[in-house]
Amino acid sequence: MRESIKEEMQACIARFNPTDRYRLNELWIELDDKEPYKKEVAESMLLERRLNDGERADYLSFLGEIENSSRLIPFFYHGELRQICLKDLVPLLKTPYWTKWIECLERLTDRDPVFSAMCLDSYKMLVISYYPYLEENFGKSPMDFLPEWVENWRRTYA
Repeated sequence: MRESIKEEMQACIARFNPTDRYRLNELWIELDDKEPYKKEVAESMLLERRLNDGERADYLSFLGEIENSSRLIPFFYHGELRQICLKDLVPLLKTPYWTKWIECLERLTDRDPVFSAMCLDSYKMLVISYYPYLEENFGKSPMDFLPEWVENWRRTYA
């Protein structure tokens, strides 16, 4: 019985668009442990949600812009569960790390639109994951670490 319920729920959730699926996964995680199959399904859905880094970063930054709250939002970054406060996302979106990425990445990726888009997705999630400790980890400006990061990314993923 438990297996069929899990399969039915997963099939139902798979039909939602990424934003709705993301929101539903968050709600599942918050459920009470009294029904263990729900928590179990929630964790597997959270891990398997079909958002790439760019979609996840866009969704988180969008939430930060529209919701002025100190609600903590869970997210995965390279298999590690992290969380960020929505109030922290608004100042992040005003930092040079967020506002200047496009010109920096275009220059460093030889204006290759495909490679630039792939880097951008990964970069946005990296910045969200390390905020508010950007300067401690990366330096005073994106150009302090971006050239080496893009080159490493090119060797690893491209």
